[in-house]
Amino acid sequence: MRWLVHWFYMIRATIWLLGAFARAHLYFNNRALADLQLPHNELLTSQERRRLQHYFYGGTFLSIIFCTLRGATRTDAEKHRLTNLAALAYFFDDLVDSFRDRDDTGILWRDNPEEYGLAADDHRRLALHFLHNIYEELPNASSF
Repeated sequence: MRWLVHWFYMIRATIWLLGAFARAHLYFNNRALADLQLPHNELLTSQERRRLQHYFYGGTFLSIIFCTLRGATRTDAEKHRLTNLAALAYFFDDLVDSFRDRDDTGILWRDNPEEYGLAADDHRRLALHFLHNIYEELPNASSF
């Protein structure tokens, strides 16, 4: 009996994962880039798109865990936020990697992402663009 219960939950989790990743794949291919609201003359390179996809699917896996716990799939707003968070994560990750060795400002950058993005020479300003997209999506403090 215990073995049967184990496989029931294993199959249930597998089906949930397959369905969620299938929906995520469709969303990523059809809507994700539009939800980033890129400036009109900006396009992501194929390498940037692959990195975005990597971060997006990592976030998707984590969201599947939380969605399973609450018993509902992600909303459109949650997909939109996850896409912008994934883009922000990989752009800031690249900024940190490239700026770490040449940072001679002596500034502690914690809790100051806007200034960091400006000092780190984000010449396309896409990291700041994604950060501002996320700021716009945050709920008001009064809604808590």
